Amino acid sequence: MLDLMLNRRCPADQVVIAQRDDVGWVTLDNWQVERLGKTGDATTDQIVGEFSFYVGSEKAHARIYDTATS
Repeated sequence: MLDLMLNRRCPADQVVIAQRDDVGWVTLDNWQVERLGKTGDATTDQIVGEFSFYVGSEKAHARIYDTATS
């Protein structure tokens, strides 16, 4: 069973194969709200978080390239 995901930023002549168990998001600094300041009656906040994408063992993934037909 395969799950397919199209990505418009992936080159058209490539196929990337990744094992779902070996990739995922990693939280470096969880979401927090920071107050920026007050102007008149308005207050301004920003939401900040720091995350990264983990890719595990090289042997668990593959890339097929040069698949263009022209």
